[in-house]
Parts: sequence; C-alpha cells; structure tokens
Amino acid sequence: MAPTTRIRAHVQSVVDPDGAVLLDLKKGKYFSLNGIAADIWGGIEAGLTLPQIEARLAASYDAPAGRLRADVDSFVAQLARAELIHAAG
Repeated sequence: MAPTTRIRAHVQSVVDPDGAVLLDLKKGKYFSLNGIAADIWGGIEAGLTLPQIEARLAASYDAPAGRLRADVDSFVAQLARAELIHAAG
C-alpha cells in the first residue's frame, strides 16, 4: 500500500467550497489554497494516499491523469518544503 501523507500537528485549516486557508501555528504563517489545492488538502486530511487523491480529482475535474499526478506531486512537495505535512506509514 502507498504511504499516506499526514498534516503536522502545528497546522490548522479552514476549508470552504472556494478554497482553504492554512495556518502554521509554529511559524505564524498563513497559506491560501485555490479549489483544486483545497481538494488535495481535503484528501490529505481524510488520510487518503496520493493515488487515491489523484483518482478523486480525476472524477471531479476534466484533466489528463498525467497532469493530475504532476500537479498533486508538485503541490505535496510544496507542502512538505513548508513543513506543513510529512509522510507516514
């Protein structure tokens, strides 16, 4: 099974239909997410693996699978660099 990605304990989020706002309590920084990024974040919150998140996005958006995979991987890498998430399992 693919490893899941977990949200770090010092990160809070508010998600609505238009996007999301993340707050890094440790660094005092806010991050604003658009709709697709918020959907990826929601998948992480739900404990889904990255392939599961990609499948969920493919069902919701008209985009080629390769493009979705690249976008998910890029966004998750940005979250990891910002120390908002970490790999688990």
